[in-house]
Amino acid sequence: MLKLFASFYLFCLAGTAVGIFVLGAFVAPIIFHSETIFGVKLLARYDAGLMMSEIFSRFNYALLVTGAITIAFEGFLLVNKKNSVIMMVLSAFNVLGIGAYAFIFTPKIIAFQASGEDTINSDAFEVIHKLAEIDFKLLLFTLILSFFIRFSAILGCSFWQKEANEK
Repeated sequence: MLKLFASFYLFCLAGTAVGIFVLGAFVAPIIFHSETIFGVKLLARYDAGLMMSEIFSRFNYALLVTGAITIAFEGFLLVNKKNSVIMMVLSAFNVLGIGAYAFIFTPKIIAFQASGEDTINSDAFEVIHKLAEIDFKLLLFTLILSFFIRFSAILGCSFWQKEANEK
């Protein structure tokens, strides 16, 4: 059962990291800069922002599932004294980054947009938006690090060595 939980945890880490990468590297640039693909700007900045907010709001569910699984898995390892300091720190950064994005940045950005098109041109909106971008990039980095550190620890466990010796 623990192997299944560990596999699901790794799946969540990898899936969330891939989701962040795809949203940041492909989806947002296409929606905000449609003229590079279609030759004309399809959406005004405000409309593109509304669309991206809906996409990010929905992606927050995946983030929150990953945060919950991280707390459960890394907490289980911590209680059983099988967790490393580096993984506890990375997990804390992951959970805090997810929480900040889902509970602070996304709602604030949506609130700015609900106030109208003029508010997204304000300095306050730009600061919140820039902080959300930084949080997303840091989260991508810590999720990838967490995945590879945890994956290498799982590969290095005695279970895999026993199976290899039996063949």
